[in-house]
Amino acid sequence: MAGINVTLDCGQLIAWASDLAANRIRSVLASSLNRAARSARKEAINTIARDIGVPISRVKQSVGKLIRASPGNLRASFITSKSRIGIKNVSGATFAKGKGLIASTHRLTGGGSSALRASKAFIINTSAGGSAVMIRIGKGKGAIRAVYAEGVNTAMSQPNAAARKQWERDASTNATREISAGIQAALLSRSAPSDSGSDE
Repeated sequence: MAGINVTLDCGQLIAWASDLAANRIRSVLASSLNRAARSARKEAINTIARDIGVPISRVKQSVGKLIRASPGNLRASFITSKSRIGIKNVSGATFAKGKGLIASTHRLTGGGSSALRASKAFIINTSAGGSAVMIRIGKGKGAIRAVYAEGVNTAMSQPNAAARKQWERDASTNATREISAGIQAALLSRSAPSDSGSDE
């Protein structure tokens, strides 16, 4: 009796299934990273505002949108600008003739500007219709310098800055939690948590 054999070459099918699974996992990882980074970015902005002593809305003007992760690039980040904030905008800053400037910044980070006193500071009006606190740094006519608060970029670029530490800590903690939830949902064939939040 002649036997009839059926041979199935599953190599291509297995390779396709593996690629499909890998792509699915990378999509889950990208979404998880975006959720984690979005939450950490929000907390970093709050920390910067508290450290400088200005409204959150003022800090947001100097913080770029979240640069989202993708399946092909599992990295999420954001960029801060070098815009400067006049010391008069800091909460609690006072200026009076004879007493000069009294203010504070780096409130959470600490350092030389955590208690700022400049008894010889003075105010000048700017061409844009505003005013700025100035200090003299020499004897020449132009030997003056404006006094600024801690910059948003400084708050994120210095290794010991409170906001940078907050971002790194939250991003790591959030990523672990979000990735775990996303992978678990994928393994159980459920929909992964939504990645529809605002990147602003």
